[in-house]
Amino acid sequence: MLHHSVTIGSIAAIPVRIHWSWLIIFGLLIGSMGPLYAPVACSPAALCGAAWTLAAVVSLLVAVSVLLHELGHALAAQRCAVKVQSITLFALGGMAEVRAESPNPRADFVIAIAGPAVSLILAVICGLAWWVVGNTTFSSSFMAIVLVLAHLAFANAIMAVFNMLPGYPMDGGRVLRAILWFLGNDLLSATRIAALMGQLCGGLLGILGIVLAFSTGEVFVAFWMGVIGFFLFRTADTSYRQLVLHTALTDVQVTDLMQRTFRFVSPDLTLEQFVARYVLGQTEQGFPVIRNSAVDTNSLSEIEPGGIYPPPSDRAESLDSFAKSESDPDRPLLLGMITLQDMRQFTIREWPFTYVGTAMTPFDRLHSIPFNWSAADALHMMTETHADLLPVTDGPYLLGILRRRDLVVYIQNVLVRRRPHS
Repeated sequence: MLHHSVTIGSIAAIPVRIHWSWLIIFGLLIGSMGPLYAPVACSPAALCGAAWTLAAVVSLLVAVSVLLHELGHALAAQRCAVKVQSITLFALGGMAEVRAESPNPRADFVIAIAGPAVSLILAVICGLAWWVVGNTTFSSSFMAIVLVLAHLAFANAIMAVFNMLPGYPMDGGRVLRAILWFLGNDLLSATRIAALMGQLCGGLLGILGIVLAFSTGEVFVAFWMGVIGFFLFRTADTSYRQLVLHTALTDVQVTDLMQRTFRFVSPDLTLEQFVARYVLGQTEQGFPVIRNSAVDTNSLSEIEPGGIYPPPSDRAESLDSFAKSESDPDRPLLLGMITLQDMRQFTIREWPFTYVGTAMTPFDRLHSIPFNWSAADALHMMTETHADLLPVTDGPYLLGILRRRDLVVYIQNVLVRRRPHS
C-alpha cells in the first residue's frame, strides 16, 4: 500500500484512498484545462471563474473515471474470491491492492481485463453523448458540455489503450501473463516473461519521451512519458520479485519460523527494572508481557525449551496441540507487548514509578499473528504495521515470537537455493 494515503470512503466494503501525489495531478489538470474552457465558458474569451470551475469539475470526473477503472478490477477480484485490500488514487493513476494472487489463469485474465473494459465502456458512452449533443440544433448553447464529453471520451479511451500495453504490471501485461500461465501452467515463468516485457515497454516509453521532447518541444508530455516509463521499468522487476517472495512464503506456516524460546516480561516490573534487565546490551526491540502461574515471571533467564508450549522437540506434533485446554497452567497468557516505542511515552524520572503493565501495548490493541497464518500473511502484516516482531497466538495465549529477521533469513536461503535454476 502507498504510504501517506487518506481514506475517503468505501465502495462494496473496499476502502478508497487518495495519496498526496494525486493532488499534484489534480492541480496540473486544472491548470492545463482552464485555458481550454475559457472560449466556451467566458465572455469575452478570457480566463474566468467559470472556466476554472469547469476545469475542476472535469478533473474530478477524470479521477472518478480512474476510480471506476480500478473498481472494475476490484469487483472482478472479489467475484473470483480474491480479497481486495483497498483502492488508491495516486499521481500515475490508481491501484487496486489485493491480498493474494489469482487462483488460476482464468481469474487472472478476468481481473486484468476488467479495468480496461470499464474504461472502454465509459469512452463509448461519453463519445456517443458527445456525438448526440454535438449534432443537435442547439449545440452552440452546449459547447461547454460538448467539450467536457469529448475530453472524458478521450481520457477514458487513452486509459483503456495505455493500460493494455503488454508489459507487467500494466493490465495488458497481466493479460499476457494470464495467457502464458494458461499455456505453460507455470505462474512464476509467465510472470517473469511478462515482467521482462514490462521493462522493455518502460524503456521504450523513456526513449520515446526523449525523442518527443527534442522533435516537438512538448517537454511536459515528454516528461510524464519518461516518468511513466521509469515507473513501469522499475515496478516490473519489483513486482516479479514480490511474487517470488510470496510464492516462497505461502506454503510456510508462521509456526515453522517463529521463535519458540523467548524472553518475557512481568507486568509488575518497573520500567527502570525493565531497562536494566532486558534493554541494556540487548538487540531485541520488544518483549511479550505474560502471566503464567507455571513460571516465575520475575526470572531473568530465558524460558527453557521444555517450558515452551508446544515442546520444540516434538515438531511432528499436530497443530491441534495448540488448542489445548485453557486451564493448562503451562500456557502463557499474553497480556501485551512492551517496546522501546511504548517507553518513549514516559520520562526517565517516571521510570521508577511506572510499571510495565501500565506502559505496554495491551492485548486488545496489539497486532498479533494467529498460529495458522502463512508466512506470506505475516510478512504482509509486518509491512502494514512497520513491526519488527509480532507475537504468534492461539486466542489469548502466546505460542512464540516471529521476528522480521527470521523471515529475511528464510527468504535469503530460498533465493540462494533457487539461484542455480534461474
